[in-house]
Amino acid sequence: MKRKYGEQKLNKELVSVSICVYNGEKYIESSIKSALAQTYQNIEIIVIDDGSTDRTGEIVKNYCPDVKYIYQENKGVSEARNTGLRHCSGNYIAWLDADDLYLPDKIKEQVDFLQQNKDIDCVYNDAFLIDAHDNLVKVLRSDYGNLAPNDFLAQLLFRQTIPCPPSTLYRRKCFENLRFIPGMRYAEDYWSSIQLAQRFKCGYLPKILYKYRRHDSNLTNNKEKQEEMEIKVVKSLGIDKIKDIVEKSSYPEHEKLLLLGKIFIKISEYEEACKALEKIQVPDYIQDRKTKFLKYFYLGNVNYLTKEYNKAKFCYEKSLRTDPGKAEAYNNLGAALYHLSETEEALENFNKALALKKEYLDPQNNLKNIKTGGDLKITIRELRENLMVY
Repeated sequence: MKRKYGEQKLNKELVSVSICVYNGEKYIESSIKSALAQTYQNIEIIVIDDGSTDRTGEIVKNYCPDVKYIYQENKGVSEARNTGLRHCSGNYIAWLDADDLYLPDKIKEQVDFLQQNKDIDCVYNDAFLIDAHDNLVKVLRSDYGNLAPNDFLAQLLFRQTIPCPPSTLYRRKCFENLRFIPGMRYAEDYWSSIQLAQRFKCGYLPKILYKYRRHDSNLTNNKEKQEEMEIKVVKSLGIDKIKDIVEKSSYPEHEKLLLLGKIFIKISEYEEACKALEKIQVPDYIQDRKTKFLKYFYLGNVNYLTKEYNKAKFCYEKSLRTDPGKAEAYNNLGAALYHLSETEEALENFNKALALKKEYLDPQNNLKNIKTGGDLKITIRELRENLMVY
């Protein structure tokens, strides 16, 4: 598929699409085609080949000059992103992972959004999660909707609020003074999201515009390292900076304390987490079931992680009296009970968790591990409405 540059609408601002790839011969052609098929025509496509040893380069060169091909020795995704940034000349910058796909109106919808919202500097959107064979697995949507800048940043410290970070479109100014950290091979998108959220305003476009592919080579081998790096990214901010970010959010006091507690658990600052959570005051006459549940659920996690299993059991049971429909609390209670040698009760709670959410992996694995002697796993964060399928 060749793009006819002579037919571009020259009054439209240029968008640079940067595709970083390493040994991506299986999917790179379909990714390039999805970029070439954009209804917004004024784009440049730059492929940064990070030292591929397969047929990637040969495939990409078939699309030159419509696609600019740059080869470099293997340096990792962060250096490849930086190379892409050096060659981007557009007013807007977009990423496309080499195994993912754009939907045809992706760039058009995002550019329109930014042109209509001059105060917003980058826009993210929903996405389809697909498998290796292009089959739809599920839809990835934001759990939060549009957030004020300070609230967006505060939530980001707890978990990635952007459904699919590579699908974001940025104004050029976002990267004028920002480059990815050389050598960072995991969580570079999460790191850049936090950096940019401290300086610019992000907007949410609730439309499905991107297809994010999950397959064997980008799945379980990356998940653990990704999570470890995310923790390092947040921890590097320091306790005082984290507190300052949360304090500047617009949330009421009890929600700020809850968010602080969750962030501190994430980075293993259990004493700080306990201090924040225990300060939460929700009188019994206030029907705030969610806050009550989360206070005791996370206090249970603090006690479990510090091996105070009786205290953890007490907190999980209290959280379930507040809301008996939470699968994560049954799973975590089951783990605490098992450590207290209450095996039958533990099995019962794992099964209750699965009865509520059949795709929930932690109780599935815990039931297997009880039989094999493997380690049990608690769910550190409250579950999203739509579980990610790994």
